[in-house]
Amino acid sequence: MLVSVLLAFLFVYDPFDAQRVSQTDVFAGAKAMIGEVEKRYADVKIPWISVKTEVPSQVKLMDIISKKHPVDTLFYLASVWTEVNADFLNRCRMNAISNWQVFFPIHFQEYSPALVYRDQQPSASSSSSLGSDTLHDGHFDRHVFEEACFYNADYMAARTKMAADILDNDELLESMDVYDVFVRYSGLHVFRAVEPALVQKYVRRTCNPRFSEDIYHRCMLSNLEGLASRSHLAMALFEQEQANST
Repeated sequence: MLVSVLLAFLFVYDPFDAQRVSQTDVFAGAKAMIGEVEKRYADVKIPWISVKTEVPSQVKLMDIISKKHPVDTLFYLASVWTEVNADFLNRCRMNAISNWQVFFPIHFQEYSPALVYRDQQPSASSSSSLGSDTLHDGHFDRHVFEEACFYNADYMAARTKMAADILDNDELLESMDVYDVFVRYSGLHVFRAVEPALVQKYVRRTCNPRFSEDIYHRCMLSNLEGLASRSHLAMALFEQEQANST
């Protein structure tokens, strides 16, 4: 069975950065890397799309991507911090079933190295890098719904059912993410499960207060619970108190 895979980048500019793009492009480094890959591999083309918006609603961005691909496309959404491997991509393909099921995996989020290791360097055995059989120094982040596997036809059908509600509430798109769209409007099975093969390096997320209260709250909880374990936090507080008392 021949499977065609396409990697596409979406560069989201806020209005300020968009005005300065001719002088200072915040995504210049990423675009240069794409260009280098295309030069090195003549048969490889990596498309990218630039979008300007004050509120980067996941649904609005997905609408743009959806229109640029065939209806039978299987989408895998991922953030720039996600480590992708073949094992997970296979499960993405198996768990997303057209006109039946969409898949929202729960990734393993690594804790902040500054709190976990402090002045020490992480050892190879404690790293949760790709290929490791055991995950260390992190947790499964149930507050994040960024990664998803679903067919374009299923997304388009759910968005069509959502159209009537948008007419009465223009801000609805900013208050929902793709997960909400499928739960409320698709009628499909929404499969949510922990995914050990999907790992993210530690990052402090930018929580936009212009999103819905629920999305903003989930983002804040993800940041707080993603700092470190209770034992790591306790040790960091103990060391800080020791340092302050000397």
